[in-house]
Amino acid sequence: SSSSSSSSSSSSSSSSSSTTSSDSENSLYQTREKELQLAKQRDILQNSRLNAMFREEDMANRKRQEQIQKLMEEDDRKWREERKKRMMGKYGEVKSVEELVGLMDDERREMQREMDTKVNLAKAAGITLTLLEPTDESDYSSTEDNSSAAGGMINGSGKRDNTESSGRFSKDDDKTKTKSNFNPIIGDAKKSWFESEQDFDLETELQSLPQRDDDNQNNNNIYDQRNKNNNDNIHSEDPDEDGLPRVINGKLTSRQQLMGISVGSAGGWSLEVFPGDFVVHRKYGIGRYEKTVLKSKTKLTPEETAASEERRKEIINGLMNEGKSLEEIQKAVADFGTDKDKDPVSNPLAALLEIAYADAMVHVPIERAYRLSRYRAGDAAVKPRLSRVKGEAWAKAKHRVEANTVQMAEDVLALYATRETLNRPPFDPSAEGRVGKFAESFPYEPTPDQKKCFEDVENDMVWRSRPMDRLICGDVGFGKTEVAMRALFRCVANGRQAALLAPTGVLAAQHFKQVVRRMGEGTEHNFNVALLRGGMGKNTKKGRELRAA
Repeated sequence: SSSSSSSSSSSSSSSSSSTTSSDSENSLYQTREKELQLAKQRDILQNSRLNAMFREEDMANRKRQEQIQKLMEEDDRKWREERKKRMMGKYGEVKSVEELVGLMDDERREMQREMDTKVNLAKAAGITLTLLEPTDESDYSSTEDNSSAAGGMINGSGKRDNTESSGRFSKDDDKTKTKSNFNPIIGDAKKSWFESEQDFDLETELQSLPQRDDDNQNNNNIYDQRNKNNNDNIHSEDPDEDGLPRVINGKLTSRQQLMGISVGSAGGWSLEVFPGDFVVHRKYGIGRYEKTVLKSKTKLTPEETAASEERRKEIINGLMNEGKSLEEIQKAVADFGTDKDKDPVSNPLAALLEIAYADAMVHVPIERAYRLSRYRAGDAAVKPRLSRVKGEAWAKAKHRVEANTVQMAEDVLALYATRETLNRPPFDPSAEGRVGKFAESFPYEPTPDQKKCFEDVENDMVWRSRPMDRLICGDVGFGKTEVAMRALFRCVANGRQAALLAPTGVLAAQHFKQVVRRMGEGTEHNFNVALLRGGMGKNTKKGRELRAA
């Protein structure tokens, strides 16, 4: 009985211990589950707080970006308006195509009146003034960089329809217009991407100008207007009378502003220049012609001074008779001699050529245009540097060129004087039989020019007692080599040595083969012929072998 009780007690104790361990495991599991749930709740809460914070930051950034975008757009709008006013001048405020065309028509008429005045002033001074019109291919040319950015309406390359233009804007006596092949160059020949973008922006603004509501053409822009005008003017007298602007290097430019002038006198001098042409003034040096202008005369003759004073008195008396106030009369007196004084007697005008220099703008009276000449250089692609009006740089350059010219003339005279004093025995005329026999080996019939060269070279070498000094010019394949061959043969036939120089080794080898075939070893003439080229100096193996032979 004791043993059974002990066994029962041990079994009960073991069962109670196993129950206790399972309960502890369950409680630990539940604790862990609660901790995980709490951690998840904390993560969810933290994420929600972070998301809310991020949303607030995103909204703040979005509002900040919207404010920045608005400020940038406002600044860009103001900059574009300022640039438009700066580059388009009085055209910057236009709101429609009709308004733009009207302003340009007014400007064209004003230019017409000014040119009439210039022509009359030039005629009074005994000078003829004629307008020169750019060709259709170069009418509104600009830089190559601008051609790709420009659209079809206003071509950045300046190409226009190839239609003849004539008649309206001519200013000479018989109302004719001189054509020219001038290619106007305005500004620098190379433009930056920023300048090209500015041109494109201006063109886009012009294209977006609407028509007025008069004909229900609100949707038409300047592009449609220009196309319509171009189609209507195909057979008209002046296709450029469309009244529409062209953008060149960021500025509205009309055809009239690109026209050149021809100035001349009965004395024989003449000058033809276009805007952008480089000219040379006797006193100031190299400048760039800009345009012709009307300015008040600064130096009046005694007759002009007396007439001006008399005319001003008449104007003042007229104002007093009209009952004008003292302030109005004083204002009219203050305007005498200024641009506001439009009376040609009170304020005599002068037609001037405006020349730009590096440090100043010089106005040359049209009757003194003989002091100007077109700048000409061997390399037309290189633009000259503009001279400075102030300083002695141009005077020093002139003196230096004069001294160099005199020195060069002296050297040439000395050279030719020395050549005249040189003498040599003429070649033997009896050897001309051998020369004639050599000439028979020429397989072609000589041309008349070749025959003339043969005779001249023979006279120089055989019948004159000074060294021959002759240059023979001709295109490729016209027979210059045969003239040299006969001169070589004549020289060697008279017991002398002769050398034929060639610019390249290939050409020298070709001539060498020809000379050997015509007069070298194995022929009836049996002359000793050798080829001397680079790498055949006296210290080389080939050179020593050649000299030993």
